[in-house]
Amino acid sequence: MSLEFFRIPLLCTDGLEKKEMDQDVGFILPSDIIDYVLTYCNEAAAKSSFYTNGRDSVYHYWTKETQSHLDRLGLAIDEFDSTLPLIWHEDAVPHWHGSTGTFWSWSTPLAYGGAWSSRHCFVGLTTSSITAATRKVILDILAWDLTALRAGTRPECDHLGRPLTGKRKALAGQAFAMKAAFVYWKGDAEARYMAHDSQLIYFPLNMFSVFRCNAIQNKCHSLAALGARI
Repeated sequence: MSLEFFRIPLLCTDGLEKKEMDQDVGFILPSDIIDYVLTYCNEAAAKSSFYTNGRDSVYHYWTKETQSHLDRLGLAIDEFDSTLPLIWHEDAVPHWHGSTGTFWSWSTPLAYGGAWSSRHCFVGLTTSSITAATRKVILDILAWDLTALRAGTRPECDHLGRPLTGKRKALAGQAFAMKAAFVYWKGDAEARYMAHDSQLIYFPLNMFSVFRCNAIQNKCHSLAALGARI
């Protein structure tokens, strides 16, 4: 298992100007982690990373899911014990000189070991380098990998529809050790705004300050129906 590099647009300094430039960025694909852990690691490793109470909890998780969501996923009962539910998370983490890094990561609702043992990084970038175009490519790569995991077999083409080469080409069509399906996204109010392209409305408390978290109106259809605000 190793990093997979993709060309993605990032905001970079070019002389005295900043502009979008394509850069090679390393990603850790969820499919690679899931396949490696379940193929080469012992049961204890699988439990701590994916399901604290054992693999049977995967089946029981899906039995409690609503039928409407199962229908959206196209998940049949005979797939319950072979499809790992995935949670996605995005957040910014402060590092040095007042800047932050934004990380996309995933876990499962069945692991209770804490972030260090149950959360897996997908990609991390300096927040100031991220643009709308950056997010689009990251989500295209994510959707490509999740589609393969849902199908249960390694893809033959990359996220742009181009035939794979090298080791990826040799693995194309092989079955994963386990399927997986996206079940929900989590994050704080500001991350939710950024990830879901929500409307941002400012409500100034005085001349100099606003609370962003009180100013974010989510576009989620279920919340909109309730007239809810974050």
